[in-house]
Amino acid sequence: LPNPNGDSTARTAFTGDVGLVFKHSDKLSFVAHYGRSYRHPNLEELLFAGPATIGSIAPNITVGPEKGDNIDIGLKFRSSQFQGSLSYFNNKYTDFISTEITALTASSSISQAINYSDVRIQGFEGDVQVSFKQGPTITSLFGNFSYNKGDVLKGTNPLTNASIAGTPQDNITPVKILGGLRLTDKKERFWGEYSLRYQKEVERVAATLEDSPFLIYQDLAGLAGFTIQRLGVGYDWRKDKKSVGLTLNVENLTNKFYREQFQFAPARGRSITVGLRIRSM
Repeated sequence: LPNPNGDSTARTAFTGDVGLVFKHSDKLSFVAHYGRSYRHPNLEELLFAGPATIGSIAPNITVGPEKGDNIDIGLKFRSSQFQGSLSYFNNKYTDFISTEITALTASSSISQAINYSDVRIQGFEGDVQVSFKQGPTITSLFGNFSYNKGDVLKGTNPLTNASIAGTPQDNITPVKILGGLRLTDKKERFWGEYSLRYQKEVERVAATLEDSPFLIYQDLAGLAGFTIQRLGVGYDWRKDKKSVGLTLNVENLTNKFYREQFQFAPARGRSITVGLRIRSM
């Protein structure tokens, strides 16, 4: 626990980034990047004490910083009608910070932020956009996706001291996909857009969650997959350096009940927003 007379903590780290872009042609480029990351525990992780959804949380001023080696490589393509990118990333973290159950009481549990394990998170990310003119309209198709996989490279269960090396890392959404269609007139005054967002069910569940003696409904509900739809329309009026924009958006079009993955509270249902933008330059 923190010393009531005050404590002082000092840590140092070497961080930085380096990137490389190889331009194969005017349309195609190859990119590579390496970064050294560093995350100091926040004040809540260091000092918070109080009740939690399950049991209580105790402070832990001994939790150290989380350090990472982050690599990504990819390619980017751009032409008059098509643009897209594809990349692979591999991030390795040592002393990964996570809030875990560290002790049991007669009727409940105590959780603390700890340097939980060494972790690797890797995957692919991509995006694409295609635009073409058809009659009085401009049609744009767009989408992006990501595939993520997290693994514990080294670590132990803080309750049992059993090794969890080779088990799935917690809080990893496996697949995310966003796609949509946008229509505008040639003068780009009127526009309409439809999009959907899909997240795949989490099937690789962390060992500490599977073996937890305090599983609750929210833990399991936050693993479910979902698909959410959105619809928007708008009008932009421009004259000289002045413009007025009016938008109408419908979020969660089908009024679906769902939870963002690894969140306890359900997301809101269908909602309608109206926006007005006035600009004078």
